Amino acid sequence: MERENKQYGSSRRRVLKHTGSAVAAASLIATAGCAGGNGGGSGPTNLRFNIPTNDKSIQGKIPGWLKENVEERSGGDLTLELFYNGELGGQVESFENLSSGAIDMFITGYSIAGSQYGPAAMFDAPYLYDDYDHLLQSADPNHSEIAERVVSNMVEETNIRVIGTGIMGTRRLTLADEAVYHPDDLEGKQVRAVPDELMFETVNGLGAKAVNIDWSELPSALSTGSVSGQENPYNIIWNSGIWESQNYLMETDHLDQTLPVYISEHAWSELSSDQQDMMTEAMLETQETALEELRSSLGDLKEQMGAELEIVGQDQLDMDAFRTSVRSRIREKFPDSVDLIEEIRGSEYV
Repeated sequence: MERENKQYGSSRRRVLKHTGSAVAAASLIATAGCAGGNGGGSGPTNLRFNIPTNDKSIQGKIPGWLKENVEERSGGDLTLELFYNGELGGQVESFENLSSGAIDMFITGYSIAGSQYGPAAMFDAPYLYDDYDHLLQSADPNHSEIAERVVSNMVEETNIRVIGTGIMGTRRLTLADEAVYHPDDLEGKQVRAVPDELMFETVNGLGAKAVNIDWSELPSALSTGSVSGQENPYNIIWNSGIWESQNYLMETDHLDQTLPVYISEHAWSELSSDQQDMMTEAMLETQETALEELRSSLGDLKEQMGAELEIVGQDQLDMDAFRTSVRSRIREKFPDSVDLIEEIRGSEYV
């Protein structure tokens, strides 16, 4: 599809301003230890990176690539310790722990960052971007003045910074019981939503009855039939195995989702300015690797998925009805955010 295949062009790079914060730790997080050393000290600095998924999806691979880039550039003076499958906490909990300094780094869409700073969520508004190039030019603080402004405000209010963003992929709907073609077909069907307000209303906008369920609980909810379906990009649906309890995939393409890498401002402020610049450059290199992987793997993933599920393409869906229904729902539920959404999009959101 065009959004996956369009080449991403280079852009100017920005390094964000720095502020300080406090730190707290508890339970398993405490045993992992706080960020070791200091920016100008002699010992290595270790940053604990919580990751919601396994290492097979793009959400799990980005931290691995970033780790390689950072440790190579720093000669081992700066290291990333990776904790997969949400070992250091769920998604909403991880933002609370970033804010307090109990963990150092995390990766997930902007929408869940809205639990700490509402405006950040709007970079994950559904049917927002034309393609992946548009997403990165609009949502990455290294490329976008709008994103730089929002992230700077988020740092001041929450002690959470974004060092750059990847792309999770394009979210599509899956169901166990039957295919759907129009928002009306989803009436009464319970579909899992990422546990944040924006994603909850996005699923409702598709026509379903949204149910907030954390990622860690999703496989069980699908296998037991607690919900009929869910929505995620191809790479996550396949690599997590959640497709095994689903029979239909609808290419609603309702969200080209951001995948920012977050760092606690406590950890960031302990790095030297050279280390901060190096982290930003390493993230930009990782961003390019991730985009290449996302594009190159799509065909194989779709072929593999098509052998297991019935795929309903856009030519079979009433895309205008889905787009109108979802955007109308977002405008209704987030009236104070419409101006920001349209600023991000660069045109009307109707």
